[in-house]
Amino acid sequence: MITFRDEPVTYLESVWREVNSFSGRTPMDVLYDLLQRGTDTFFTYLDELEDRTEALEQRLFDRRVQTHAEVLDVRAGPLYQEIFALRRTMIATRKRVSSAREYVSQFARHAAELSPEGGVYLRDVADHLARVYGGLDAARDVLGGLLECT
Repeated sequence: MITFRDEPVTYLESVWREVNSFSGRTPMDVLYDLLQRGTDTFFTYLDELEDRTEALEQRLFDRRVQTHAEVLDVRAGPLYQEIFALRRTMIATRKRVSSAREYVSQFARHAAELSPEGGVYLRDVADHLARVYGGLDAARDVLGGLLECT
């Protein structure tokens, strides 16, 4: 596996430390750890996305309450721009998760031929990626709804 990043990736560094300190780990064990920890970072992102979305919803609601439910044209304002930027970032992440899910699913099918245990591990990662993808779909809908409310 080859990867390139300009900045450190915390979960990769921890896996490499563990690889160097434990003997008896198979290449499939290392691959599973790398993929699972990478997938876990998407769950962290989903939590942060949910928090930011809730904060944006609250700001939008507060703005409407302050103006006594007047129709506001905020499409050029900072709130609209922030919602739109967050939605763009989320859509880009969704594309990455979709690609990762497809790759891991295909690899799981082939890995199962070599190692039944490896196939199970990789299907587990693919299932987690599918859950992340579903969460991103829900976030896309919520952010789209916020854009319609502005």
